[in-house]
Amino acid sequence: MSFWQRVLDLIFPVEERCFNCGSYYKSSELKGICPDCLAGMSFIENYCQYCGRALIGKNLGEDKNYCERCSKQDLSFDYARSITLYKGVIRTLLIKFKYYQETSLSKPLGQLLAMYYQYYYGKEKIDYLIPIPLHKKRFTERGYNQVELLADELAYETGLSVLKNVMLRKIATKPLYSLSAIERSEVIRGCFTLDTNTKLSSKGILLLDDIMTTGTTVNEAARVLKNEGDSGPVYVLTLASGQ
Repeated sequence: MSFWQRVLDLIFPVEERCFNCGSYYKSSELKGICPDCLAGMSFIENYCQYCGRALIGKNLGEDKNYCERCSKQDLSFDYARSITLYKGVIRTLLIKFKYYQETSLSKPLGQLLAMYYQYYYGKEKIDYLIPIPLHKKRFTERGYNQVELLADELAYETGLSVLKNVMLRKIATKPLYSLSAIERSEVIRGCFTLDTNTKLSSKGILLLDDIMTTGTTVNEAARVLKNEGDSGPVYVLTLASGQ
């Protein structure tokens, strides 16, 4: 792009169309998301220090720093953080991204992850970024793993090294959204494994997923990384979490 083209773009910015509402806008913090829709996201401010889920309503535990579930169980990951509640704008965007081939959404969503990665994990020693894998059957049906696309964007923005195909989903589990926390744990147990050549030798890992509901999936993945891969601390980052 020439110098004069840059000048013209500053003076007469090109309008972009919002992925969510369809309106046109001239500038925003996230490419593809207008300022109004960005402001309409339900960002999590008061969260459990362990799993990162919002401390609201029935999630509140006796210790005000932890949710009720985390105050009663031990988890395999060191701690997790989610950016928004899974509702409204982010829910619409993730459905489009995940099920309707809107893969270009990886750019703004990856930028959003990068902003919060620095905030939540900027002081941690993280060696590798690992996206939660899809089973090969679901990958074939969908044509892509949306979490891998997010990982690529997050790596581009932050310089993190992505490890793909080191963690495998060996069991094609049925959709988990209709199951209770106990049922999810039973279904997901044993569904992940690591490539036989993978040794993480105490390396710090950031696990990436799009949505955290109960934390069962990322917890099982963290268990496998530590037990089979001999990893160091495992942190978790997701775009959204359930209420």
